[in-house]
Amino acid sequence: MAFMKPGFRRTMAFASFCLVVLSALLVQSLSIPDPTLDNHWELWVKTHQKNYKDEKAELARRTIWEQTLKFIMVHNLEYSMGRHSYEVGMNHLGDLTAKEVAGTMKGFIAQEAHWTNWTELPMELMAALPPAIDWREKGCVTRVKNQGQCGSCYAFSSVGALECQWKKKTGQLISLSEQNLLDCSNITGNKGCIGGFMPNSFQYIINYGIEAEVGNCLFNRAKVAAKCSSFVNLPSGNEQALMMAVATIGPVSVAIDSNHNEFIYYKKGWFLMEKLCC
Repeated sequence: MAFMKPGFRRTMAFASFCLVVLSALLVQSLSIPDPTLDNHWELWVKTHQKNYKDEKAELARRTIWEQTLKFIMVHNLEYSMGRHSYEVGMNHLGDLTAKEVAGTMKGFIAQEAHWTNWTELPMELMAALPPAIDWREKGCVTRVKNQGQCGSCYAFSSVGALECQWKKKTGQLISLSEQNLLDCSNITGNKGCIGGFMPNSFQYIINYGIEAEVGNCLFNRAKVAAKCSSFVNLPSGNEQALMMAVATIGPVSVAIDSNHNEFIYYKKGWFLMEKLCC
């Protein structure tokens, strides 16, 4: 029969106790906010009008916020040493994990689409390009909009591209209604705040038109503010084709992988990140 010396047993018990205590202290230390950041945290909460249900919820959000702040500081230090071509900065998403941002603020659902109005990029666009172009300077871009906690990126992307084309055609820059697409484009395959696909949005607008952005919107054909006759498919991953389209046509509706802090907190500079290629 196997046996253990009493002293050895006590040593093992003490070691186990120490391990439990040290583990508990480690978990606790991760939850203690950095007091030197108190003023920064309070200013950030006030600036972005954050409200938490209790102290426990606030502590959890502050822990994420401090981790985000650390990421930003390290990235920008590396930027100053030439390791990155762009800077990142804190914004209103700082107390959310990347997974939470993806679950509440995106919504792109890729689909196999075979619309009759979907054509390939005309080769005649492959012409000499201007050295630079900013469609904002040409009055083709409306104000920055906020989709909130709704997986509706497809609607905002589609509308942004169409607004410029409508301005070029009519001379009027109209802020079109993303809500119209959220309410009604399920007819062509979108799913409201659960997600959608830009070609589905364009096909809906071809079929029915789209309203201007005026308050809460439930589609009314009598209030149609813009229409679309066709849309063009750019070859996936072809940067030259994308460059040609932006230079000669206007803002283009695209989808990229944005499930990374580098993109979520991008601030300025030349954004280059291989793992975001689509």
